[in-house]
Amino acid sequence: RMNIPKTVTLPMSMHIGAPANPIVKVGDHVDVGTLVAEAVGAVSSPVYASVSGTVKGISDILLSNGNTVPAVTIESDGEMTVDSKITPPTVNSREDLINAMRLSGIVGLGGAGFPTYVKFGGDKPLDIEELIVNGAECEPYITSDSVTMTESAEDISYALDMLTKYLNINKVIIGIEKNKPDAIRSMEKVA
Repeated sequence: RMNIPKTVTLPMSMHIGAPANPIVKVGDHVDVGTLVAEAVGAVSSPVYASVSGTVKGISDILLSNGNTVPAVTIESDGEMTVDSKITPPTVNSREDLINAMRLSGIVGLGGAGFPTYVKFGGDKPLDIEELIVNGAECEPYITSDSVTMTESAEDISYALDMLTKYLNINKVIIGIEKNKPDAIRSMEKVA
């Protein structure tokens, strides 16, 4: 486990598509999960605070791809207080599920950081026969897949239940490297 950082700087573009629009200002207090920036456009994703503390700055930063984007810097209070407004989404339909994905800010861990809701069709329903869950590790997040599969199997099971139910997916394939036996055992239980 990592220690709580003293500050975090959140780029408004941690995904492919339009950068998010900051909605906080310097001096604002935020908690873990407080909305810091709203999605802009059809392919964008909101950004939430990853620590509780005080917004210390909003300025442009240079990303590794050469683009300059706004970023919000938060000085942590060390408390990791969760925003009291966070509640689980109510999901009773495909539209509810896609909207929950959109509002969550979930993006892929690949190079593009593609917003997850777009992968499932966004506002245009897709016919998905099979879902392939890529649990194979690759740079730069070399252990995140196996740790997630090992420690959060129940969450994965719940997510797969929601995806298959509301997106009418008939088959799920989970790909895991042979050198991850704990992850394989966890996912076999889910299956």
